[in-house]
Amino acid sequence: MTVQAKRDAEARDHQARQAAQTVFDRPLVLEAGAGTGKTTTLVSRMLAWLLGAGWDEAAGESAGEETDRRDEIAAQALDGVV
Repeated sequence: MTVQAKRDAEARDHQARQAAQTVFDRPLVLEAGAGTGKTTTLVSRMLAWLLGAGWDEAAGESAGEETDRRDEIAAQALDGVV
């Protein structure tokens, strides 16, 4: 493998990992060999959802009431994981 081919492969790998952790508007397939970071990627995806897009979606339009509804919002965001 040439140096450029290796760089291209690493760039594609990085882009795929980023998508697996941050793209929530469509299903994604995660396929990789043993020891390549699947579990780390899935945990990162869950955290990104729960602390970002999932929280925002569950909070909806009631940003002012968010502090009072933290438990409810967290439960709704967690439902989105499944």
